[in-house]
Amino acid sequence: MRKAMIGMLLVLLVTSVSAIAQEEYTFNKGGYSYFIGNTMGAVGLLEILQPENPPIIFDYDTYQVTWAIEDMNISTFNENGPIQAWLLEGGSIGIYFEAEEDFEYGTDPATGLATGTDGNAALLGTVIDASFLFNTISNTGTFLANILWTGGDNINDVPELTEVFWAVFDGASASASVNVPENYHSRFAGRIYNTDTVPTEASTISKIKALY
Repeated sequence: MRKAMIGMLLVLLVTSVSAIAQEEYTFNKGGYSYFIGNTMGAVGLLEILQPENPPIIFDYDTYQVTWAIEDMNISTFNENGPIQAWLLEGGSIGIYFEAEEDFEYGTDPATGLATGTDGNAALLGTVIDASFLFNTISNTGTFLANILWTGGDNINDVPELTEVFWAVFDGASASASVNVPENYHSRFAGRIYNTDTVPTEASTISKIKALY
């Protein structure tokens, strides 16, 4: 019994040390979301002003750095008064860089995706699940996604890119002041960051409901 308890304590100690040693990384980003048929996505630019510890350091004087989330399937849609809630699954995410500054949203998401994904792929990944909550009275909402990085030119820059899960968090707005382009849904502003755990769809949607 004593040996078993010591073994358990050692496991807990190693886990705690690993958690403490976990490096935290964040990308700041902005863009616009869209709906196409039964799918949702978003596209935009990484912010030039990044946190002190981004996982990849881009030369923003040389490169335009874009991001895109594509082909998230809408598995559930609920509407309760002014609150709309989507649960999503599948899809892909990518971060791209190129010297030519040709990115534009245009008047259709197809333009944003074409010009936002035509550079070198720094990181490519898959969307595990996501949720989007939107208030049609305030025209504001919250988007959350859980992702895994699986490839790209910079996938080996830091171990955390492949060793832990990552999350996407965005505040959303469709108010007149944010100038949402034609055929897009709302302005996204938020971050991509590494996390120790991936919440289930149920816990994800409960977290964002707590914001309303």
